[in-house]
Amino acid sequence: MMNRLIITAAVLLTLLASAYAADPVVKAATKLKLPAIFSDHMVLQREIAVPVWGWAVADEEVTVAIVDQTITTKTGADGKWKLTLKPLTAADSIEMVVKGKEQTITIKDVAVGEVWVASGQSNMCIPINRNADDLQKIMPYADDPGLRMCPVAGVASYVLRDDVTASWIPSSSKPKIINTYGFSAIGYAFAQELRRTLKVPVGIFVAAVGGVPGTPYISPEGMEASNDAGLKNCAERYRKDSATVAKWKAEVEPDAMVKYLADKELAKKNNTAMPIYPKPPVVGFGSSSNPSMLYNGQLGPLQPYAIRGALWYQGESGGGPNDYRALLDALVADWRKGWNNPEMALLVVQITAQSPEFREKQLKFWQATPNTGLAVINDTCDAKEWVHVKYKTVAAHRLSLIARAVTYGEKIEYSGPVYDSVKFDGPKAVLSFTHVGAGLAAKVPVDPTALVLTAADMGGDLTAKGGVLKGFTIAGADNKFVPAIAEIVGDTVVVSSDKVTQPTSVRYLWSRWPELWTDTTLYNLDGLPAPPFRTDKLSR
Repeated sequence: MMNRLIITAAVLLTLLASAYAADPVVKAATKLKLPAIFSDHMVLQREIAVPVWGWAVADEEVTVAIVDQTITTKTGADGKWKLTLKPLTAADSIEMVVKGKEQTITIKDVAVGEVWVASGQSNMCIPINRNADDLQKIMPYADDPGLRMCPVAGVASYVLRDDVTASWIPSSSKPKIINTYGFSAIGYAFAQELRRTLKVPVGIFVAAVGGVPGTPYISPEGMEASNDAGLKNCAERYRKDSATVAKWKAEVEPDAMVKYLADKELAKKNNTAMPIYPKPPVVGFGSSSNPSMLYNGQLGPLQPYAIRGALWYQGESGGGPNDYRALLDALVADWRKGWNNPEMALLVVQITAQSPEFREKQLKFWQATPNTGLAVINDTCDAKEWVHVKYKTVAAHRLSLIARAVTYGEKIEYSGPVYDSVKFDGPKAVLSFTHVGAGLAAKVPVDPTALVLTAADMGGDLTAKGGVLKGFTIAGADNKFVPAIAEIVGDTVVVSSDKVTQPTSVRYLWSRWPELWTDTTLYNLDGLPAPPFRTDKLSR
């Protein structure tokens, strides 16, 4: 049964990513209809305006009633309608009634609470049952009707779709078509922690596809608005390819399909090779890796459903931008515009399997962009894996701390020590930090052969185990970095080397795996690791 659940989840969240929707938009409605995400068990965002939309016959009057609100609107000539509910207070289970001229749709078991979107690539897709340790942590809390999940099929499309394939599912420990086991580990564990701490219903969409770059999740308008030449080129490519597809579908596809079907029957009759299915003359046609394809087919149709924020775990592949920082800037601006929420939170997971310069771009994005955060997870790798890090509940926990502090205003520490400034004092460099929390701490380095990590390996035992800081290098005016001695002195770290008498630069974890993982030793006593950093601005 478990294998069947994994396969089902993979089909919905990954395999469908490369599918091309032959009919990418909802056709003119002949009856009252709502998007798939407005269904039984859905969660509506509390305390902000809530858009509701759908389709009906042209010029039909549509009324939406929920709690003490009743709002009426009319469809346009295209059969589309949209209205906005006033902010709702948290609720466990209510009904929404949508009434047209001749039809009524009653949506049952609607919760009102906090709604988030989890997006990215394979690390966001990986299910909770991949790691027994993660599964053991979430199972005691799995039977919870106040936690609802909505996996969204990753359909690639050259046209912005009106709807998606999706279904809301209340959390349960009992296997269903897709449940706790097959759902995104990070998405689920994040939502579960918010549910336990905020004590209101929590709903989470997962719109993620393995192996894709970031550009498929940005609208063409969002890429065009960027100053990055690579992103502008992606938008231009999308415009060109989508125009080619539209022209082909209008002028070529009808006759091509007639010929294909006739040739197919002839091949069956003569037992010869089957004809090739007609496709537009576009390189990589239907690929989810192409610019805006997943925005059109998976993410964009969710907008403007009211949400509080989004999680983003992506970065192992490029996909067009000249600078990943520019991609993050474009993505957050595009999503905030699409959701009509200029303060929408975006919480980013820092990538392990990349260069230190790449991780620095993610760090600088967080530091420069309000209502964002960065979860550092260097210590969640093991001796065999550093791309798909094993311990997803640790990453989810750190994301939830950011949400609780940055988004919900809770007075807690949510980040490890972040480099702030350096003072050079003879042969020593004295580093100061923000997010010191309860104080700086040194964690014992991880055994480089470890296949199973303990809580202490991930910062869970800092008061009992102190150690020498590793991962620091230092250089003088010649810019030749050598391993350094580093020790905690109060709220500072003092770094030195007998090989550098007049230091000018210090770096921490400016490396790739495995040193990135084994030498992650600088934490605060709140159990959170420091992100890699450098005091210099050298190009290398």
